[in-house]
Amino acid sequence: MLKHISQTFTSIHLRQLAFWMVVWGLFVYFDNNTYPTILTLLLELSNTALLALVINFNIQVLIPRFLNERQYFKYFMSVMGTAMVITPIKLTISYLLKTNYGIPTTGLIQSAPIHTISYIIITIGATFFQIITDWALLLQERKALSRKTTQAELQALKNQLNPHFLFNTLNNLYALTLKKSDHAPEVVLKLSEMMRYMLYEGNKGVVPLEKEVQYIRNYLDLERIKQTEHFKINMQVTGDPSGHLIPPMLFLPFIENSIKHGLNRTIDRGFIDILLSIESTSIFFRISNSTAPITEPDKDGGIGIANIKNRLALLYPDAHQLSMKHNEDTYEVELSIDLTQQTKAIEI
Repeated sequence: MLKHISQTFTSIHLRQLAFWMVVWGLFVYFDNNTYPTILTLLLELSNTALLALVINFNIQVLIPRFLNERQYFKYFMSVMGTAMVITPIKLTISYLLKTNYGIPTTGLIQSAPIHTISYIIITIGATFFQIITDWALLLQERKALSRKTTQAELQALKNQLNPHFLFNTLNNLYALTLKKSDHAPEVVLKLSEMMRYMLYEGNKGVVPLEKEVQYIRNYLDLERIKQTEHFKINMQVTGDPSGHLIPPMLFLPFIENSIKHGLNRTIDRGFIDILLSIESTSIFFRISNSTAPITEPDKDGGIGIANIKNRLALLYPDAHQLSMKHNEDTYEVELSIDLTQQTKAIEI
């Protein structure tokens, strides 16, 4: 830890030294006085050193102590005081160096106000630059934190989602084994395919849409085996799913919610109708189901629907529309997604 801190400070000091060396070089290059080279180098070196001292004193002491505490008057007075202290030092050094090389020093005292004002202007300019730099760094840190938070939230949602579906599917298999149904081997096969999908695809940011569609078909086949002839499940897919990517298990909670309410045993003839319309730049999903007239469906849909709402808000904040309608004996959900705006989903 101490070694890392030492390396960090060394790196910062080296960068600052390199910066001020460049400043010194520029001062020497733009010096219009016809002094001996060594005198020019020494004068501009003293100017650079004093300027570095003023700016670092401003950044390290004055800004934290006064400006950050909103004591603006004290800050400005401190800047003026610093400039008034540094100016005599600058003039003294200049006087000694010029005298040593036999250069006249007339007008040196008269230039004091100009030097003081220059220090004040440069210090305030450096303060504005520091404020802008800190603001830019803060934006970057917030963006990085937001990305990490989004990833963590989405992973938490997925961790809740996968066991949720697995639990319900195992319940279906359990019901069939109790009945000693001949469909049990088929259920085991489809369950195996679903578990493979959840294990190898479910933790990815996005999956091929055709795999998601096949997962839905397997899920519905399991439900059809479980249900009687009085309950119908229909699914229609239009368009070509190949070439499209979506977050895994995006539609299943809506389907599960419809099964929960649409195939309720209090309904004489229950139904679920699913439409998945796929275009080149968008996906439209609609599911409607029967509901018992005396039963109000759970509009939140429990953990599944809540998770999907959160996932949509995280992945497609400005690229999806979700509506849920409850009529007298039907319940309908419509979801449209703009595939051209799914950069965030792919990143996560």
